[in-house]
Amino acid sequence: HEGVPTDRPPSPSPRCPMFSGLFRGAPAQSAGAARAAPRRSGGAVQPSVKKYRNAQANLDKKQGRGKKEKEPPALAKELARQKGGKQKQATSDSEDGLGDAAAASTSGKTKLERKRLRRKERQKEMKQTAKDLKAKDAQEQGGGREGDGKQNKKKNKRNAAKEKSEPDEPPSKKKKGGGSEPLPIVSLLLSATSSSGTSLGKAAERLKGSRFRWLNQTLYTTTGDAAKKLFEEDPTLAQAYHDGFTAQRAKWPRDPLLDVIEWIRKEVPADGVIGDFGCGEARIALALPKREIHSFDLVRVNERVTPCNLADVPLKNGTLDVVVFCLALMGTDWLSFMQEAHRCLRPGGLCHIVEVESRFEDFGAVVSRIQGLGFELVLDSAGDGSFFVELRFQKDEGSTGGRGKKKKKAAGGKEAKGAGLGACIYKQR
Repeated sequence: HEGVPTDRPPSPSPRCPMFSGLFRGAPAQSAGAARAAPRRSGGAVQPSVKKYRNAQANLDKKQGRGKKEKEPPALAKELARQKGGKQKQATSDSEDGLGDAAAASTSGKTKLERKRLRRKERQKEMKQTAKDLKAKDAQEQGGGREGDGKQNKKKNKRNAAKEKSEPDEPPSKKKKGGGSEPLPIVSLLLSATSSSGTSLGKAAERLKGSRFRWLNQTLYTTTGDAAKKLFEEDPTLAQAYHDGFTAQRAKWPRDPLLDVIEWIRKEVPADGVIGDFGCGEARIALALPKREIHSFDLVRVNERVTPCNLADVPLKNGTLDVVVFCLALMGTDWLSFMQEAHRCLRPGGLCHIVEVESRFEDFGAVVSRIQGLGFELVLDSAGDGSFFVELRFQKDEGSTGGRGKKKKKAAGGKEAKGAGLGACIYKQR
């Protein structure tokens, strides 16, 4: 500004053109009144208080006023040393999670060394927590054998890596000489029960249910020979399947095998020879111990069972009076099971079949294929609204069935897959 001394700030007088509008015939106003006062429409525009303050600040900045004087370097260092020091160092150590002893031990260390020490302390805590969790799991599982802790750890690591690499395979481990054995953790889960209500028992039940569904689907979608090889490679599959089957049977409206046993007791002569094909646990032989009963299945789960493929049972031609298939026509080649039953029956012998009603995709096709093997339908309970269907066929009097005969073919020269019977697949809950 012209005419304003440089050693002091200009006074807001009408002589200064910048502030001439503030004092045009009106007394000085406060900041709030200046903001509330309306602007004039004509003449010079009245600047706001904010602009005035900015202008004053810029002027002070140019002339070097309003700045704090800096302390001398020596005085600044002394103040910083007094402000920081040992008290600040001890406070920071205690805030980072170190105890009083650790803080005292790190009082003379650098920041990097203190950081490393804190990291080591955290790692120790994590290791201790992991050990406590392992000990708790071992206590829930009943503990392990003494003296082989390190060996079990190595086995568990190898088994866990194998499970990740082979997720679709059944939970088993192959032996060197053929066959397989269940993995240690799988064996533990399979032997556990949910009676205790622990997380281990619940996991065991889920594993058993999953394993049963996989086995059930495999048996319905493969041949009898392939199913037999599968059970021979892993004998534990048989017990796993029967345990799952028993659990499912408890949910049925009725047990059809009890009706079959009652029919045999009342209508089949006492000297009649019975063949139980796909016997499972051979419950017919258990319920009728005085009768001559041959029980066949893929695996021998007890002394009453003869293991074999149902398409090739170890009996001579015409040795049976009754053949029973109770929920046993499971393979895709079930017609070969029926042909083997025809071979083993005497002329006029009976073949009694019980199956789930939902399996019959084409009831007429199933009956016609069985009749084409040399049977005549004598009983049909389809359509009575029951959960199961009972069919009874009688072998033709003049019919003979030798081992040399070829299997009957469906129309078109090829054996139809399933031949009218669909798979009974349990849905995952």
